[in-house]
Amino acid sequence: MTRHRERIALIEKGADASIFTAKNGKFYPTLKFGMLFVGIALGILLGNWLGREYDFSKGAAYLAMYSSSAVSALS
Repeated sequence: MTRHRERIALIEKGADASIFTAKNGKFYPTLKFGMLFVGIALGILLGNWLGREYDFSKGAAYLAMYSSSAVSALS
């Protein structure tokens, strides 16, 4: 409520009220890379587990779990 009043007062005075707009330009590269690496690690672990338990070929198991985990981490 206070922000609204301040914004209206600034507009009435003819001042720029753009200080109240949120800047959506924040970018967290470390968080994104961290999530990517966690997804890769989970993909490797799940691929290893699939290769051992269900007798998948190791290449197919690792590739499937690596790619699905990495994509889900970036989403």
